[in-house]
Amino acid sequence: MLSTIGLHGRYLNRTTLFGLDLHRPWTLLVLTGCGVALLLAASRADLVAAADAERRRIERDLHDGTQQRLVSLAMNLGITRASTTGLPDSAREAIENAHDEAKQALSELRDFVRGLHPAVLDDLGLDAALSGVTARCPVPVRLRTDLPQRLPDQIEQVAYFVVSEALTNAVKHAEASTVEADVRQVPSFSGRGRLRVVVRDDGRGGARPDRGSGLRGLAQRVASVDGTLHLDSPLGGPTTIRVELPCEL
Repeated sequence: MLSTIGLHGRYLNRTTLFGLDLHRPWTLLVLTGCGVALLLAASRADLVAAADAERRRIERDLHDGTQQRLVSLAMNLGITRASTTGLPDSAREAIENAHDEAKQALSELRDFVRGLHPAVLDDLGLDAALSGVTARCPVPVRLRTDLPQRLPDQIEQVAYFVVSEALTNAVKHAEASTVEADVRQVPSFSGRGRLRVVVRDDGRGGARPDRGSGLRGLAQRVASVDGTLHLDSPLGGPTTIRVELPCEL
């Protein structure tokens, strides 16, 4: 027998929604108004959380497996390089090249693993993670933060990747000489507060989301947590990326 359950959005929360069996054939769930929006937001938040969990798993696997083997390889090649004598020049050069390549591969893998999910973000929070990524940037970065409390994991991760991707674009594409990053919590009309991220570089400008996957992926990541992204990048620069994220999911 078909039964219809009518629920108004304002009475729904995540527990109410997921306590219902939406797959049973005799149950028709009718959601009106903000109920539909809440269901979609809850599903989207779960998808984001699942993707983040998968990134963490890949990061752990690479760190505990491939990265450790590369460390061992680089150490053994370094020992061989330092201790072996009397070899022909060609053999010594081959060992030196292999050692240098192993160290370079290890460095690139560490950067890749850090890009998947920086462990410092879990351990010490967004402020410390941003300090680390800006310190590693090859151009000077002026970082200002005002983060009085920890935020949900997904929000901190999105904010981190906004700054990280903006720095990458500033160095690789804009050829900037300086970058400024400002990350702070600000009040909002809803009372929950917003996290505002502003990154500005003095590069050549002309950045467009449709010209590469980096900015397009960044916009998708911001939208996945119901945030907003605004890009201002006239030809000749400067480029400013302004992002606002909810402080609650």
